[in-house]
Amino acid sequence: MKAIFIKTQGDYLEATLLIDGQPLVVMDEFGGSDLTAGDTVDICLSAGLCGDGEDQNAMLVNNSERERKLVQLNGWSYRAFGVVVDIEDETLVDVGVSLLEAPFDTRITGEYIAFTVERLDAHLMP
Repeated sequence: MKAIFIKTQGDYLEATLLIDGQPLVVMDEFGGSDLTAGDTVDICLSAGLCGDGEDQNAMLVNNSERERKLVQLNGWSYRAFGVVVDIEDETLVDVGVSLLEAPFDTRITGEYIAFTVERLDAHLMP
């Protein structure tokens, strides 16, 4: 996906990107130190760390509004709201701006879930 680079504190530290008009604070795993504000970069997002101990049943019922979005909690931590779209190799959830791997496995697509992403990572597209 295309993102507009805003700023970074350095490799593997906080960076800010603009994706689909939404500013996102992410872990810089894309070499932001070599970029200038306003540069376009082709990245993919991933859930670097998910909330440990979060109850799977709570994740399955905490998106009754059927939303697909990322809500920043603080820094690079987000509450992810989305729908399970793929269960082939991993459980992928459409959160609006990206697909993220869910922190649990399910056998049912179409479920709306919510979970905490402790660290949202951004990598260069392969």
